[in-house]
Amino acid sequence: MRAFANFILRGRLQALLVTAAAALLTLMLPLFSHVAGGALALVTLRNGLVEAALIAIGAALALAALGHATQLNSELVNVVVLAMVLLMWAPVLIAANVLRATRSIELTLAALGALIAAAVLLFHMYVGDATAWWRNALEDVLMPVLQQLDIPVAGGDRGLLIDAMSRMMTGVLAATVLFTAMINLFIGRWLQSLVFNPGGFGEEFRSIHLGRPMAITAVVILVLGSFLEGWIGNLAVNLMFLVGAIFALQGLALAHAVSAILRAHSAWLIVLYILMLFALPQVALVLSAAGFADSWLDVRARLKARQGGGTT
Repeated sequence: MRAFANFILRGRLQALLVTAAAALLTLMLPLFSHVAGGALALVTLRNGLVEAALIAIGAALALAALGHATQLNSELVNVVVLAMVLLMWAPVLIAANVLRATRSIELTLAALGALIAAAVLLFHMYVGDATAWWRNALEDVLMPVLQQLDIPVAGGDRGLLIDAMSRMMTGVLAATVLFTAMINLFIGRWLQSLVFNPGGFGEEFRSIHLGRPMAITAVVILVLGSFLEGWIGNLAVNLMFLVGAIFALQGLALAHAVSAILRAHSAWLIVLYILMLFALPQVALVLSAAGFADSWLDVRARLKARQGGGTT
């Protein structure tokens, strides 16, 4: 992987080739999106935002040109490329630039979370009733697919499914954007450490701890979403998904830290990642709860103190 990182950093053409190829492969296997995002994060961390933005634009143009040349639906190609740029690449470019300036993953995670929360707020202000907006969009897009494929729905009422999805779509999308951007950033930071600071990313990642201010913010949002209705209540409910994603990342860092402190076998972490592949929502919920608790209890500090006490 060190050779791969060096290849990306060799020049603009190499970085563009990796990003464009990974973006194309993403259409067949979504996991390749992390290769493209990680490459852009690495370039940003090493060479700055402008250089990485040029590569992202070049890769997007190459992907769009290839899509049109293969006689695919031009509107579909444009939508896919635009979604990739806005929802995958732009957030990781911003996050990597913040990390490059602050050298703090915690500040980067908090800053990206605040930026996405502001976007959620602006979206709610712009559309007025976000639930109704998503209901109309899903009825236009999802309902025909469900009817054409005759996909069975629990309870048999596709309208109820769309209503349920409409209430949470903004939050789920926000959480997905944040989680994807941070995973891509972690990959870029890891690649950078392989070249310039071997082992450095592991220590940096395991130390992620957002502290009690973020936990208090989560409690406030939870209370607002639980007891208020209308515009504010709906906004709070959607922000709960975003906060959950933030704490899930801290929970993942906590799992790595506990494994390192206790010198546990790496198989435990391998099992965790396999579970994330097949049951991400459920695993993310557990990790989020662990990360939230860690913000209050500082589990790592307690374990280190206990380990230190046991060796004296």
